[in-house]
Formats: sequence, C-alpha cells, structure tokens
Amino acid sequence: MHVELVRTVTRDGLRLDGALTQTRSVSEGSSPIAALLLHGVASNFYTSSTFEPLIAKLKVLGIAALSANTRGHDTVFPASVAVGAWAP
Repeated sequence: MHVELVRTVTRDGLRLDGALTQTRSVSEGSSPIAALLLHGVASNFYTSSTFEPLIAKLKVLGIAALSANTRGHDTVFPASVAVGAWAP
C-alpha cells in the first residue's frame, strides 16, 4: 500500500507521526472526504491489524485516510493523576 509519511509537532514539542493514504484527486467544486484513524492507548499507527484492511476499503470508496499516533503511542501514557481525583 502506498502511503505518505507525515509528521507534526505539538506546541509542547512532542513529535507525532502518521501515514496518509490519498485517493484520486478531488474535482473542482467538490469537498474532499477523509477518515482519521486513531489507535488505542499504548499502540501505534503502523502495527494496527485493523487499519490496513480498513484503509484499503476506504480507498476503494474514494475516501482518503490518515492513521496517526497519539500522545499515548507505543507505551502507556505517562500522565499522573492527583490523589483522590477518581474518588466518587
């Protein structure tokens, strides 16, 4: 599958990578359609067993797809929670 690797950097300096799968060009006057595919916590866009077949089906339908990492990629998100924050 042909993809374009993309990258962005958040305001606080975290680099997030992804893969863009484009479809045929959009005709003048029409709106492009795209799907954003995000993995779960501690995963990443390049090892998802769900994304590849889904992206192939979206491409057949003429829908571009961006699969991208989130802050919690590859490891469990290291956020800290104040004590008692989850108390009822």
